[in-house]
Amino acid sequence: MLAGCSYLTNFVVINATDRPIEIQYVIKQPGDSSPPFSVTQTLPITPAIKSVLQLGQQTEWRELSAAQYTFDPDNRRVGVSLMPNEALRIDKQNLVDGKVDDASLAAKFSIEEINIMGGYGEIKLQGEQVRKMFVAESRKLYTLTYK
Repeated sequence: MLAGCSYLTNFVVINATDRPIEIQYVIKQPGDSSPPFSVTQTLPITPAIKSVLQLGQQTEWRELSAAQYTFDPDNRRVGVSLMPNEALRIDKQNLVDGKVDDASLAAKFSIEEINIMGGYGEIKLQGEQVRKMFVAESRKLYTLTYK
């Protein structure tokens, strides 16, 4: 019997500019068996930041307090400001070694829309575009860079 290793993969937005950016993303609706988000419900994954220079290191992510981001449970929309040379973790998935089909990855990915606004223009992605625009830097890190 073959057993694959599993590992935690972070999906991260990077601000590679010299100006702050605004990031808004929409979390997929919970499955049919789950109730919709309520005002008191916390996010499935708390947004967290670290310096871009620390991305390859074992440095802990700094989870944001509720005062450092906005969450609209009715629309499942999260809003965060990101300073220059910072990275924002918006999703993390437990993936396994070996070939994983695209449909399986798509089902696990929890973000359905992302908008990034900054001094150099705006990026708007929806549906499968969101996941496919993240670049695999390693097994444990996928990035979407605003520059």
